[in-house]
Amino acid sequence: MVNFFNKSYFDAYLKNQGYRFIEDMSSSRFIDLVENPFGKITVIKRDKEYDDGRQTLIENEILGRLKGLKGLPNKILFRKDILSPMPKKSKVFVTDVRDYFLEEQFIDGEDWTDQQLSTVAEQTLIDLVNTFHKEGYARMDLFEPNFRISLDEELYYIDAGNCIKKNHPHFKECVGLDIQRLERLLKESRVPQELIENGI
Repeated sequence: MVNFFNKSYFDAYLKNQGYRFIEDMSSSRFIDLVENPFGKITVIKRDKEYDDGRQTLIENEILGRLKGLKGLPNKILFRKDILSPMPKKSKVFVTDVRDYFLEEQFIDGEDWTDQQLSTVAEQTLIDLVNTFHKEGYARMDLFEPNFRISLDEELYYIDAGNCIKKNHPHFKECVGLDIQRLERLLKESRVPQELIENGI
């Protein structure tokens, strides 16, 4: 089994499976905008070699458990234990439980920065936070770059990889921080854009 933390191996694997790369959107994880074998534009997420693999696993769990929740992208595929031969000259075989990737819906639109939210988008944000906490997830990383406004002006939370579960020792503390950040986001989104631009 290949350790697909080697990006060239992983990219070659995806191409061999019929994926076409469109854009590298990497941040704390390897994130690629692709056209999948069915001709659909999607997002591929995979943890980097220094990570413990938790981000992709937790996001996969959340997208599966909260499937259909307004404001969350749809999970398309979660694939693990990808088999592929190592280069012929290599006698080293690496087995790593983190050899997997998550494919999810691409939300076409633009990143939410500090523009005002519609009443509907505000309610979506409130419902997302309440549902996450009710279902036992916190530390939602509620910062604007983790949200997108779709072409039809719907708000989407596109990166749930930093969440923790209810059994985490800091869960209650993180719930409180989520609520504080939510209140701040809602307050900021209600400030007229011209005041933000003028630093008022």
